[in-house]
Amino acid sequence: MKKGADGLRLGPDGKPFVIPIEVSSYYDDFIQLGELVVEQWKELGLNVTVKKIDNALWTTKNQANQLQATIYFTPGPVQWARQEWGQNMWAPLWDRWWNTGGKQGEEPPAEAKALFQAIFTLRELPLQEALVKRSDIRKNIGDYYWYYIHSEDIAAPVAVNEKLGNFSDKGWGIAQNFAGEQWFFRQ
Repeated sequence: MKKGADGLRLGPDGKPFVIPIEVSSYYDDFIQLGELVVEQWKELGLNVTVKKIDNALWTTKNQANQLQATIYFTPGPVQWARQEWGQNMWAPLWDRWWNTGGKQGEEPPAEAKALFQAIFTLRELPLQEALVKRSDIRKNIGDYYWYYIHSEDIAAPVAVNEKLGNFSDKGWGIAQNFAGEQWFFRQ
């Protein structure tokens, strides 16, 4: 993409190329991430904007495939057995086609079908094989789709009252969210 007189990239039609990131009001904390992306991508000559929109409007636009760019939490790439990697966010019509057996949505191109198949077969693989395959998918997903993983494998400390028993200091902190029934308070 060539740069215009202002240093920003031009699209194939010669007009300014703009990436409007629209973030759901439900995820206020993603606005700051969007502002960081805007500043970093401007260094590349990309005209990027970020705007918070009402969650209902965001949902409507997403389902209608009218979001050009957004920021959203997708747990799939960090959890090997998850079937979703946010396809309903970056490819809602393809995802709908995939999940309805072609009855709704839009049929994806062959390479997207192969990607979806690879994602959906992860859960059927033995753990070590799935982890390798997941890594391959993560490396290659950005080659074909605008799916940008801005951070991953982050150590997130979990503060715990010392009287809380049966709380593991191993594994992922998020796993503790689903294990509350096994905790107890010591005397």
